[in-house]
Amino acid sequence: MKSVISGLFFIFALTLNLFSQPLLGYRICIDPGHGGHDPSNDREIFLPYGIIFWESEGNLKTALNLDSILQELGATVKLTRTTNNDADDISLSERSQIANDFGADYFHSIHTNGYDGTLNYSLVLYKGEDNAPAWTKAKEMAEIMSPNLMKLLRTTAYYSRGDYSFLGFNLGVLKNSNMPATLSEGAFHDYIESGLRLKSLYFSKNYAWAIAKSFMKYFGTSGFSKGRVGGVLFDATTKKPLNNAKVVANPGNITCITDYNYNGFYAMDLVPGNYTLTISKKNYVSKDVKITISANEYTETDINLYLSNNGYPVADFYTRGLPAGSNQTVYFIAKNSYDTDGTITTYDWNFGDGTTAQGDSVSHTFDADGNYNITLIVTDNNNQKDSLTKIISILTQAPQLPVLYAVIPNNSIQTTLKWQKQEGCSYRLFMSQSDNLNDFTLIADETELATGTNEYTISNLTAGNEGYNFYIKAVNSAGTSDSSDIYSCYMPNDNNAQKLLIVDGFDRMSSWQNPCHSFAHTYMAAWRKVGNYRISSAANEAVATGQVKLNDYDIVMWFLGDESTADQTFSSTEQSLVKNFLENGGKLIVSGSEIAWDLVKKGSSNDQYFYHNYLKADFSADGIENNNPASGKNRTVFSGISLNFGQVYPEDYPDELSTYGKSEPILTYKNGQIAGVAYKGFFGSSNDTAAVFNIAFPLETVDDFNALTSFFSAVFQYYNQTGITQIENWENYLKIYPVPAKSTINIEYNGKSLLNGFVELTDLSGKIIINKPLTNYSRGTSINIKQLSPGIYILKLNAKGTTYSKKIIKN
Repeated sequence: MKSVISGLFFIFALTLNLFSQPLLGYRICIDPGHGGHDPSNDREIFLPYGIIFWESEGNLKTALNLDSILQELGATVKLTRTTNNDADDISLSERSQIANDFGADYFHSIHTNGYDGTLNYSLVLYKGEDNAPAWTKAKEMAEIMSPNLMKLLRTTAYYSRGDYSFLGFNLGVLKNSNMPATLSEGAFHDYIESGLRLKSLYFSKNYAWAIAKSFMKYFGTSGFSKGRVGGVLFDATTKKPLNNAKVVANPGNITCITDYNYNGFYAMDLVPGNYTLTISKKNYVSKDVKITISANEYTETDINLYLSNNGYPVADFYTRGLPAGSNQTVYFIAKNSYDTDGTITTYDWNFGDGTTAQGDSVSHTFDADGNYNITLIVTDNNNQKDSLTKIISILTQAPQLPVLYAVIPNNSIQTTLKWQKQEGCSYRLFMSQSDNLNDFTLIADETELATGTNEYTISNLTAGNEGYNFYIKAVNSAGTSDSSDIYSCYMPNDNNAQKLLIVDGFDRMSSWQNPCHSFAHTYMAAWRKVGNYRISSAANEAVATGQVKLNDYDIVMWFLGDESTADQTFSSTEQSLVKNFLENGGKLIVSGSEIAWDLVKKGSSNDQYFYHNYLKADFSADGIENNNPASGKNRTVFSGISLNFGQVYPEDYPDELSTYGKSEPILTYKNGQIAGVAYKGFFGSSNDTAAVFNIAFPLETVDDFNALTSFFSAVFQYYNQTGITQIENWENYLKIYPVPAKSTINIEYNGKSLLNGFVELTDLSGKIIINKPLTNYSRGTSINIKQLSPGIYILKLNAKGTTYSKKIIKN
């Protein structure tokens, strides 16, 4: 009899355990999207009141909450990261591989969204198309989870979509998972109210609660045994959310207090039943609200409180400049303080380190790291006072990866470097003089590049060597950063050489996994082999902010890697600058795999106009995998060139193009689709001849250096000799002799008006040697070349928008 009782007790205990742990036996992998605070692969959102939201922080906070909830429900959980350092920002393929190795039953990636501050919906994506998911169960989960997110995160709508249908490509984090997988964009962090709520621990737990509830329905188990109540506490008059307001639920005396992030959000879990919520805040009239809680249900209850009108002022302040370390400036703003029946006359501050200040807005630097009690006391015109104390943490962090803005040669022996200044950091500058980048040496340290420095000029360099390559590191009391991108320059012996600018617009970490790169050096080395150019390097940010001006250069090589919609290929500011450059006769080479996708397929009408009329192409299709090499088009100067791209880093889906506005194809993929176009002629309303070369894959992924130099050599030939898109049949009108020539080149022409045209002679680097206007001569004109050195030159004639080029040999 005893054994029977024991057996019944065991069965009862097991049943109770299964009921209280409905996810027992399930293995779930959770990916907190992004990682670290790298601006190239994270989102730093500046919200009101000096509040900063990093998506990496929010995602991790939600994932840690979800981890706790799922484990309480019995699941075995694996997180792809548990901290928020740059080292945690692993590749997308590594994240799904963690889930594969874990043998997960399900894989989910947590994110929040951003656009322009006007949208706030919930979105869950699965691999595939809307009606053709890679995993049917993943679509099922998306349809379960998206309405749960909308309800718990106070968004305006919800969507469950296939990633390819919604984005036009498969998300890297979902692409290789061996189990059903989804990615959620719970809410928009740049929608102000939503962004402020995402700072709340209670709101983050709402996000986690919605996902966990979805897992239980997906696996067909019982839901939460408890319910959840939440909402926003408002000032009844101003309708502003209330900081530091208390909510107490009885019976049970369960308490939560809203934070100081101006979201007023509260939430708590309660067993089913009837409750009284008591809401209170200093200087406000307390309020009781009756609610009923049901198991596995969320009850949203917003509550208004009225000021007590007791005549006392209300102290309030927020900070700007956090996070901060020692000797970094923090700003304290008390302008949200107010008095109900008069005015505030004084604002007194105590910074908790023995120092004080007065004023409604003050700044302070702390000599040492630590936690400080910041107290504000406000006094009104009736000598009544109120105070508020907040604790802030001062902690010096190791420097972020520095951003090298530009390396600009001033002349043949001098170069100036510019970089983005990090507060509280000094710098170390390293230089290499070889193409293999194996001899970097420290040339300036923090004694020269002290805190506040963001520019340095190096003199006594040698013209005509292999070029110079640079990177910087940032230094503070907490340590030394990793190296920045490597930027390069080349100074030929010829001070009149044409100027070429390499613009680095590639910040994305996706196919390229490292936080820095040396692609500017790759391009410098290739262009140096092609012609006699003075070469500079710059980040696109330096161009956009006007620190580097495109019109100071004859040629611009702008590379974008696989930057896409999330990273913005060409901003409106950059588009305007590129337009102006081309309208002033510049020569532009653009390289990137998602530019047409971003600007045409997903872009605005202004984006599309820019791409069509200035990059001279149209979007044809999102390319296919393994479509390399790209080959030069027959009967062009690119014929015979083969560019095996995707070797330095993977490139799976480069854009396929079509020509636009008299451009012509110059490269084709293995499947015959257009991989690059070129155009030479006028842009906008300008009469200055310019050129653009639009390459739909990242040229830096070509690992054959000789092939790359051959391509740039063909670019040089194209804009200096052939491929003129507005060419007419000049041969019917022209006679140019003698060829070769020794002292004089004679040009005879008839039957064609050459008024307002010009004749130009350049060397092979593009340097203009002779330029003279053309008039309606009855027989022709001549050019004296007696003073020129023997060699090959390019003769160009231009009139009425048509151009003729011919190679000339001087004996």
